Amino acid sequence: MTLFYLIRHGEAAWAAMRARGARGRDFNFVELTPAGVAQVEALVDDPRLKSAEAILASPYTRALQSAAILSRLLNLPLHIEYDLHEWLYDRDPYAPFVPDEVERRRQHFYASDRYAPSDQQLAWETAFEVRARVKAVLRAYAHCSTAIVLGHVGVIFSLTGHAKVGLGEVVEYNVVMSET
Repeated sequence: MTLFYLIRHGEAAWAAMRARGARGRDFNFVELTPAGVAQVEALVDDPRLKSAEAILASPYTRALQSAAILSRLLNLPLHIEYDLHEWLYDRDPYAPFVPDEVERRRQHFYASDRYAPSDQQLAWETAFEVRARVKAVLRAYAHCSTAIVLGHVGVIFSLTGHAKVGLGEVVEYNVVMSET
């Protein structure tokens, strides 16, 4: 059995990215605000994290920066895992970013698991698909008794059903890896 501490990244500097003219997937490169750094630094006092053997991180800047801070403070190895990235609101990386359409897709994503993999006509990634790719990553760390996963609310939702996860919040995910 492996216990994963799923942690949402700290507060991101969305306004600074908008001021730079960022659009669409440019927002994957947003860094933490000073408040976001403080949120992550405060996690070092969480006694649950002291037993972790490794930190796994999404490659998106806000999560990777959060993981790097924790890695340094807890003196844990950091593993960057591409498939821990946030859900894809559009499968086409060159699709235009249309805020109203992205919000409509986000509502569907968080509504339920009703979209099975056979629903490939959907333009966005489903919670079912996110869960499958994230569980494949977690299986590779089944040798750990405890690990930290630094990522995004969509990833946490896909595994636990928790759609309301605060910035820097820790959610426990205990799993027998043969059940994944």
